[in-house]
Amino acid sequence: MPHSSGGGSHGGGFHGGSHGSGGGGSSSRVRRSYFKGATRYVYYKNRKPVIVYSNYDITKPGSLAVSILLGIYFLILAGVCFFIPGFAVCKSITIPKKLTIFTEPDILIEDNVGVIKDKDGLYDSLERFYDETGIMPAVLTVSRSDWKLYNSLEHYAYYAYLDRFDDESHWLIVYSVKIKDDGFVDWYWEGMQGNDTDNIITVKKAEAFTKNLQKYLLQSDDYTVDGAIAKAFDELTPVVMKTEYDSAMIIANLLAFTPIALMFLVMALKNLDHRKDKYYRQAMVCKQDVVEQKKCEYCGGIYIKGMHTACPYCAAEIPQEFQPQVIADSQQ
Repeated sequence: MPHSSGGGSHGGGFHGGSHGSGGGGSSSRVRRSYFKGATRYVYYKNRKPVIVYSNYDITKPGSLAVSILLGIYFLILAGVCFFIPGFAVCKSITIPKKLTIFTEPDILIEDNVGVIKDKDGLYDSLERFYDETGIMPAVLTVSRSDWKLYNSLEHYAYYAYLDRFDDESHWLIVYSVKIKDDGFVDWYWEGMQGNDTDNIITVKKAEAFTKNLQKYLLQSDDYTVDGAIAKAFDELTPVVMKTEYDSAMIIANLLAFTPIALMFLVMALKNLDHRKDKYYRQAMVCKQDVVEQKKCEYCGGIYIKGMHTACPYCAAEIPQEFQPQVIADSQQ
């Protein structure tokens, strides 16, 4: 349904339009010191034991398929956020698309109060706007008595639009005037745009037009009513089809997307890096109280007492008293 694009009055006030119708999970970690929920592991590197703590099984190798899947999820998320219309960043970028509903201009200029002095000049301005956008502009002038039974001029403009047009591709400008007994010109105006024009007459562009038209109508010594309307359209026409960016929304969306992107990246790297480490795959669960280290009498490598029956470096048999206690007891 059509909706207001903005309006104003002789008092200098104007208004904008009613545009449009209507971490709790724990991550995988490996640390050199204990943390809650971690298991103690030992592996051997450079002929010395290395103790680490992890909240996942570091002995299982990473999966390339899992990393690829994470990458696919990331690309889908990026596509939704950046490239699919109606989502996130796409909603922050408006690329106007010219309307093609009309085959030739059928511009309405209906002057019921005799305030339009140069109809041809106004028509030319409206036609240039139509040629640029495909939106059919219309201008209607009425007296105060024509809409006194309505709640507002905006309400009247809404029904005036519905009475005259059966599409959502027009932009109607309604100008109302009443000359009081003391000669004071009491005027109001209202814009009413169809829903199909929203991609072109955006909130920002409608606000710019509203401010300009209000400014020129107030300069009655310099501009006639039709001159003010024509000038407001002439200033909008060259810029109306430019792509519009909402910088604040783009920045907000990027800030919201960055932590998600980093999470996927960290998950993928951890899956490929930490879990593929050859030392991790050789690690053994090591109880907290198993700490004493011994030196192999054959190769000189350092190992953890109570963990092995053979040297983890040269495979020489470890003295029985340094072997796991349960194994030593079973051999007695």
